[in-house]
Amino acid sequence: MNNKLPEKLTLLRKHFSYAQGDVAARLGIPVTEYMKWENGNTIPPILKLKEISDLYKVTLDSLVNNTESVVLPALDQEASVDIPFISDETEATQVITRQNEVIATDTKTIDLGKTKIIDTQPIQETMVTEIVDTGSYIEPQSETETIEEKKKKRSRMIIGGSIAAAVVLLLAILFLKMSSGNNTVVRDDVNRLALGDRYSIYVDKGGNFVKHGLFEPPISFSGSVQVDSYYDHALGLKANGGVVSSDNDQNIVTWNDITMIAAGRTHSVGLKTDGTVVCSGSTSGCQVNTWENIRSVYAGNAVTLGITEDGTVLASGEGLDAIRGQTGIHSAAIADSQILLVHEDGHVTSYSLASDQPFDTSAWTDVKEAAVGSSVAVGLRSDGTVLAVSSDDKLVKRVQTWTDVRYIDACGGTVVALTGPGALKGAGPNDYSQYESSEQEEIVTEPEQLEAVKNIKFTETTANVQIKWDSVQNADYYEVTFSPSLTVGIPRTASNSVSVPANALSNGTTYTVTVVARANDEEEFTPSEASSTTYTYNTKTVQLNAVSNIKGTGDTASWYLDWSAVDHADYYIINIDGLLEDRTDRPVYIMDLTGYEWADGSLHTVSVTAGSDSETYTESDASVAELQFNLPRYNVTVNIAGGQQVIQLPSGHYTLAEILSYIEIPEGFKVTDDKNNEYEITSNYGITVNGIIEDKEETPAPEGGE
Repeated sequence: MNNKLPEKLTLLRKHFSYAQGDVAARLGIPVTEYMKWENGNTIPPILKLKEISDLYKVTLDSLVNNTESVVLPALDQEASVDIPFISDETEATQVITRQNEVIATDTKTIDLGKTKIIDTQPIQETMVTEIVDTGSYIEPQSETETIEEKKKKRSRMIIGGSIAAAVVLLLAILFLKMSSGNNTVVRDDVNRLALGDRYSIYVDKGGNFVKHGLFEPPISFSGSVQVDSYYDHALGLKANGGVVSSDNDQNIVTWNDITMIAAGRTHSVGLKTDGTVVCSGSTSGCQVNTWENIRSVYAGNAVTLGITEDGTVLASGEGLDAIRGQTGIHSAAIADSQILLVHEDGHVTSYSLASDQPFDTSAWTDVKEAAVGSSVAVGLRSDGTVLAVSSDDKLVKRVQTWTDVRYIDACGGTVVALTGPGALKGAGPNDYSQYESSEQEEIVTEPEQLEAVKNIKFTETTANVQIKWDSVQNADYYEVTFSPSLTVGIPRTASNSVSVPANALSNGTTYTVTVVARANDEEEFTPSEASSTTYTYNTKTVQLNAVSNIKGTGDTASWYLDWSAVDHADYYIINIDGLLEDRTDRPVYIMDLTGYEWADGSLHTVSVTAGSDSETYTESDASVAELQFNLPRYNVTVNIAGGQQVIQLPSGHYTLAEILSYIEIPEGFKVTDDKNNEYEITSNYGITVNGIIEDKEETPAPEGGE
């Protein structure tokens, strides 16, 4: 029969017009825990059942016994409503049960089936074939009824009444045994599933012990309400608080009043209802005698953890200094080389017991329980989904598709989970059929498509256009295309950006730019949808720097101009006095002075503008300089009686009077030549000064005058 306790709980709550949260508050438990009772996922502890019976003013038997009806108490002086199994005495209605079928007259009848009560041993089912009303009702006798028939009828009534009394007595004894003979409150929210090295064991929704793989537990494991394992070592907890082990450890036979168990590699741990801990096996892992106020226990390889009611971690074993004393902890998980601590706020921290790197669980949130093996860590979230970290990508992908998971465990590189509906799921190595055959087949799934690229943006410089976008998870590279196409190809890029030469784009043209994310393994990840956007390219222009350091030197035939070169300039425009404009490709210009009669020392306005053949650069501002036209000068030595005078003259022909205008000749002195001839100074003598313009450093020897 089905468990009818959830029906009764729902019926009673609605009869009293309570919300689920109201009942949970009255019982001092989370509403999620109470919902599990009404959904049939878990069974309330016996003490909570007693509180429920007191709350609704019904008997405990009527709650836990599927063959017992519940009577809804009267509300506001209204008549009680009886949901019968046994007939209402006032109505003298007879109820007869045969093969789990209820037949009633004048009364609404509900088949409440059979409730499985947590117990260490199965109870032999008693089949009630007939229940006879023993009230004041007296069946009228037929006048023709014989004395023998009366005796037979009376005998049947006595037998039926005896059977009914026996049933009630049996239930009473069971109740007294559970409520007064043993006060152990076995937790039903932990250890419903355990994974060993070659097997998995669990307690199903009906309270039955189930195993998979290579595991031959003692017959005493039957009826366990909690199970735990560590490789080949397994423990079972009975409803009466006793513990059994796969290795028949006699030290734990005497344990009682246990509410939670933990199996280590070579030791066993039990948490008592008074918050103390007992342990058998590993000396290093069993230093727990002084522990008090413990809420839950966990065991590993010579390691034991206890979490107190206030969330503090106590630890027994080597290498646990980083873990011992941690606070705000909800639960834990232990493997040979790793320990996971689940914090009250739902995040998980990982610690290494060896040289291995801890699992990276930093991104996990909303985790309520965790499990860890040698190469995998998993976290069970409050919504029934699972997080995983492993080098086995397929395992991670598979585990993270699970939903409605209630319990989870790991060993080595294998993970198993028990769902709300009671299905056993598994991932990872299954060499010993640790999980069901239907679950060990390789999942055939379509490749996952990469997400589309988002936030495509453009940045222009004079030389390039940079395109950037948000990175896509699991993408190994990206392909970028332009329409209309460019004169140059764009290689695929592993980064989330690419640079396009500006000279490959046409000014004022609108392009459609498309980016596709791709993975190297397209059997696992198919390319993303194409992300496209339009982009109009406008040449980014920069004005050239102005010309500087304009200088000029000249002679009677030419004027030489030069200036500092300008970066990116392809040519220069020269304007002189507003009359001459010319262009040169170099930062130098030679002006032919033929036809120009420029006096030595005359001033002239020179303007130079830098320009570029590229659309990227615009002409510079004109640089204007006022330059003096000076002919080159040469040293001329004049021999004068009594001494020499050296003067500088531009190249040209001069009269002696012109030369003498540059110097002062004392009265009475005469000019002598290099032959020591004396000449009187007159104004009609002349001298020619010639210079070599191409070599300005050379000073020619002056010619003597006559």
